[in-house]
Amino acid sequence: MLRTRLTLGLLPLLLLFIAVCVYAFRTSQELADSMGEELGRSLQSIQAAQDMRESAARMSDALEQARRTGAPDARQRFEEARSRFQRVLNDDRLGRPGADRVMLLNEVDKQYARFTQAAETALHSGPLDTRELYNRAQTVRISVNNALDRLRDRNFRTIQNAALGVKERTSETLRLLWSAMIGAVMLFFFLAWRLAGGLLGPIKTLTMSAVALGQGDLEREVPVTSGDELGQLAKAFNTMAVHLRAYREATMAKVLDLLKRSGGATLKEIMKATGWQAHSVRGFLSSTLRKKMKLMVTSTKAEDGERSYSVKA
Repeated sequence: MLRTRLTLGLLPLLLLFIAVCVYAFRTSQELADSMGEELGRSLQSIQAAQDMRESAARMSDALEQARRTGAPDARQRFEEARSRFQRVLNDDRLGRPGADRVMLLNEVDKQYARFTQAAETALHSGPLDTRELYNRAQTVRISVNNALDRLRDRNFRTIQNAALGVKERTSETLRLLWSAMIGAVMLFFFLAWRLAGGLLGPIKTLTMSAVALGQGDLEREVPVTSGDELGQLAKAFNTMAVHLRAYREATMAKVLDLLKRSGGATLKEIMKATGWQAHSVRGFLSSTLRKKMKLMVTSTKAEDGERSYSVKA
């Protein structure tokens, strides 16, 4: 029972500790998941922007080769680069982008369409118009690169914002953990004080009763406030006090019977009947019979010098 009281008394501290551990674990897991997901999407988009930039550069190189040499495979390399650009752009759109990224991807798509249209015109034009159309296609390609730069910058900002969010969430979690630690310390001292009062209070009462019992106050009883080991100890103490009172009353009745006899009783007779020492007998006659019970105790001295004590019946 006493062990159960101690366990239940410390249970709030245990629950607080478990709650803090669960919160710290869940927060760490959420931070890791959100940061990993955001970083994965942003890095994937950055890589996609770099691939699209390379594809645009290959399309431009194929266009330049077609203008200068008229190589038959230039058209094929142009189509391969354009197909790769379009595939990477479509894959990036499927990555659940946010609203701002969608706008940037649409801008890239728009500039890419202008570039491919200008490049197709240059590829199908005559030799006299090729130079001017090529320059126009290269100008549009710069717009494609600028749109890709804005997309890249947006991805870097996303990573920075994610890192800032993780920092703020970490600071918030640390503040909460510090508050929980302070609360745990305060709760510990409160529970320790409460448990100490619940345990030491009955022990203090029992100690005072034992001292009073040793001083002769057999009427003192210990209040039974619980059913645990301390309560059982209080019951045992009260039972002992009852037995001592019964013994005192029986002994007192025996001494009174001796003193009421004709001629009374000597000190030795009383000591033999009670098992007391001489000073205890004198104290009983003086304190208990004369002062407390207000009895008239008389003593007479025999011829042999031994005194006998008696009370009136």
